Amino acid sequence: MSSSLGALNGISPFEGLSSDREALHRRHQLAKRETQPQDQTLQLDPRAFHRTFRLRLRRDTMGFTEPFKVFSENRSSTVDLFHLYSEELEDERCSSCHSTVIQGQFEGSVLTTSGTYQVEAIHRYTSQPSQHHSIIYHEDDMDKRIVEHLMSVLLK
Repeated sequence: MSSSLGALNGISPFEGLSSDREALHRRHQLAKRETQPQDQTLQLDPRAFHRTFRLRLRRDTMGFTEPFKVFSENRSSTVDLFHLYSEELEDERCSSCHSTVIQGQFEGSVLTTSGTYQVEAIHRYTSQPSQHHSIIYHEDDMDKRIVEHLMSVLLK
């Protein structure tokens, strides 16, 4: 756990994650160039909360039509959706993961039999220097008052 940062805006406990973002970005770019869907995969094994999350990620654009276009001010542009991944943990049935990989930064939700873990960029929570680029926390460890406040603001 990254105790030097204390609680991050209502999240405690959490753990910091560090990995080689450049290597992940290179692997993501290689997967993006693969022509066969079964080869468009990423493997990540982050360690946190006394376990290894063995993520085997596949490109996931099922919720979008191909090519996906955004329309704005009488213009349209095609959007690259290759940063979207889904799959399950290799060693845990009935699990799932929905994530993005952008510039070597993995972010997402990991649903396990012991609950849902969130992985987010640490810069969203603190401007303090850190040896970690991301945090991971269990959704039950987020201060419910903050969630309720955010929901009330969003639903206005």
